[in-house]
Amino acid sequence: MMIALVITIIAIPVLIWSSRQGNETTAIVTTGEVIAPGTTSMPPTEASTTGPLGTAPAAYLGGTLPPTRKDPATIRIPRPSNALVGDASFDEVIGTSVSCAVKDAPYGIEVTVTNLDNSRSIRCLALSPATDLDAEVVLHRDAFAQIADLTDAPIPVEYFW
Repeated sequence: MMIALVITIIAIPVLIWSSRQGNETTAIVTTGEVIAPGTTSMPPTEASTTGPLGTAPAAYLGGTLPPTRKDPATIRIPRPSNALVGDASFDEVIGTSVSCAVKDAPYGIEVTVTNLDNSRSIRCLALSPATDLDAEVVLHRDAFAQIADLTDAPIPVEYFW
């Protein structure tokens, strides 16, 4: 290790000294170069049909015009909804994955249940009343898994029929 250090300390100055020996006659100009009077500048170049890389020059491509102040703003107005908001859970008491228990829903009607956390929805048939259940909507385990993770129960939902 010590030998490498000694060689490095000796080699660096020798390399610097040897590189300066051959360049003593070359002078580097650090100021601007004077142009003799009477010399003309280069003629201006004409526009080329190709760019310096041999490609077509940039061109303006037409498109739709931006809206002006006279154009009315586009506003999405949601349609009135008769949807109810409540909690949904799951239970094995529900017979099939297409049936559900919904508070105050008529027997046999199709109910759309939408998870408010992720907007996933499912349709089920209200086949059993949900009067004594903890949530407004009770789905079969497989149906609940389509709109939320089972560990998230109960979840906030919007439901309508």
